[in-house]
Amino acid sequence: MDVCTAIAKLIKQFVGDRQSGLLFTNRIGGPLFQTYVVRRSLHPILEEVEVEKTGFHAMRRFRATWLRKQRTPEDLIRFWLGHAKSNMTDSYSKLSDDIEYRREVAEKIGTGFTVPMLKVPMVPRKRKKEVELLAA
Repeated sequence: MDVCTAIAKLIKQFVGDRQSGLLFTNRIGGPLFQTYVVRRSLHPILEEVEVEKTGFHAMRRFRATWLRKQRTPEDLIRFWLGHAKSNMTDSYSKLSDDIEYRREVAEKIGTGFTVPMLKVPMVPRKRKKEVELLAA
C-alpha cells in the first residue's frame, strides 16, 4: 500500500483483526454513500473548525498540490490520483510498477497534515452484536 507509516498504523488499528469486508461502512455494515458522508460527517466537522463547506474534490486538489510541492514525480502523481497517462513518455515509465520506490516516496512526502490517533474503533452495528455475543 502506498501510504506513509502514520496512515498505515491508523488503518491497521481501525481494521483490527478483520480479514474481509468493507473498510468503511454505514451503521448497519453496508457501503457508505458519498452524499451522506459529506452532509452528515464532513460538513459538521468543517463547520465546527470554522472552515468553508466543501466536498471530497477539495481533498484531491489538496493532495495533488501537496505532492507537487514535495517534488513527487509527475507519473506517480497521476498513478496515485488514478489519472490516465498523458504522453508517450509515461508509457515507458515503470515507476508505477516499482512498489518499493512508491513506498519510499510515500513515506518521504507524508500526508501534509497531522494524522489523528484513532480513539474508539467504529464497529458496524451488525458486527457489534457478534462482538457482544463473543464477549458474553
